[in-house]
Amino acid sequence: MKICRIVDKFPTGKEIIGDLGPNYYHLSKLTAAKGFDMHVICGREKHQKSFEEIDGINVHRVTPIKNLRSILYGKFAQKSLEKVIELNPDIVHGHNIFHIGCIRNRKKINTKIITHLHYLLDMDKYTDKLPFRYSPKTVIYNELISTFLFNINKYVVKNSDYIIAVSRAGANSIKKYYPDKNIKVIYNGIDPSVFHHVDSDIKGELDAKYLLLFVGRPVPWKGVQYLLEATKKLNKKFEGLKVLLLGVDRPDSQVYLRWLKDLSEKHGLDNVIFSEQVPYVELPKYYSAADCFVLPSYPDPSPKVIYEALACGTPIVATDGGGIPELIRGTRNLLVRPKDPNDLAEKLEFVLNENTSIRARDTKIFTWQNSVDEIVKLYNEIYSQ
Repeated sequence: MKICRIVDKFPTGKEIIGDLGPNYYHLSKLTAAKGFDMHVICGREKHQKSFEEIDGINVHRVTPIKNLRSILYGKFAQKSLEKVIELNPDIVHGHNIFHIGCIRNRKKINTKIITHLHYLLDMDKYTDKLPFRYSPKTVIYNELISTFLFNINKYVVKNSDYIIAVSRAGANSIKKYYPDKNIKVIYNGIDPSVFHHVDSDIKGELDAKYLLLFVGRPVPWKGVQYLLEATKKLNKKFEGLKVLLLGVDRPDSQVYLRWLKDLSEKHGLDNVIFSEQVPYVELPKYYSAADCFVLPSYPDPSPKVIYEALACGTPIVATDGGGIPELIRGTRNLLVRPKDPNDLAEKLEFVLNENTSIRARDTKIFTWQNSVDEIVKLYNEIYSQ
């Protein structure tokens, strides 16, 4: 069976930093290992080859993705469609909206289309926004683009044959608009050969007696602003506390970083570390060193950082919302009320005080192999029809 996966980019090895790169690589590699003729169509940077075989995956890099227009109506939409017509696959498996060129030209391809949706369809309705004063242009653009993308996402979902949601929360966000849609919930995962508890000297390097870890972007819906407010309260009780915000210092997110640094200064915090992203394979030493992993985001559909922290045995305090409760409810990890820094501080205080007794976490681990097994079942179901 020939499968075409359409994505924005396809990093491998140490090029994988985060975001959806791990999903694309591991899902494609493991699908190919099961005997499928696996093709990935993605954007191309100047230094990259137009075609190469990587771990049994046929990678076709068609054209640079310069902006949203490239994906929707421009060269990427056109070239990815042309490549699909050339390959003539049995199934097109697109992630988010990167396969919209195929969606809009259904009559030109004779195949079923799966949309793999990595977010809640209407999550922008519930998320915090950047304060207007930091960048009126950014705030206005984000408001306009979120409304536009909501409608584009609805169009893609409506015109797909099957939907893969990454959580029940994600599936429910689709059913509100399309109750009769064919939706299969398939969770994200981790590579257990990479993500497990490891010896780490990160706390020593940071001179931390206690270490709280956040991994993610600095955007408002990730909730770092609430962690900063909670830290102000924790500093009164925990001398030697350090808060490591891993991945918030990004070239394309400097306005959000400035906002968070201003909040940190406002709260009088000198123990918060604003860090760049690190390679994906280096993350376990950070999870393993942390006394607690903190994720105050809302709403978050199925954050891989939760999967990673679980696999590394790190205590977790995260928001009771989106798809997060599906991952840690029933474990000894703690859920907090959305956007509530007081509840967050209370739960973090409990973990820091009880760390020795709760460090041996529940072994609830989701793997990419589990994900691929479920995806292959869907492929076979579609193919048999």
